[in-house]
Amino acid sequence: MSTLKNAPYNDHFLKDGVIEYERHDVPANLNPQKKLVDQSLLTPSGIPTENGKFFKAALDYKHGVKESS
Repeated sequence: MSTLKNAPYNDHFLKDGVIEYERHDVPANLNPQKKLVDQSLLTPSGIPTENGKFFKAALDYKHGVKESS
């Protein structure tokens, strides 16, 4: 999460300490109006997008899954 004034995403903290995270934009080559379209969880070839990676990490945390070291 970037808190700089010129950050590309409008992420912020809510009063209860929860982070409201703005999703990643779709690549401009897929849609020139990238702020108006939600990025899917997977690319057309089936690879997780940045949103897909974030979503999986959030679910893993919610379910108590830990990364192996």
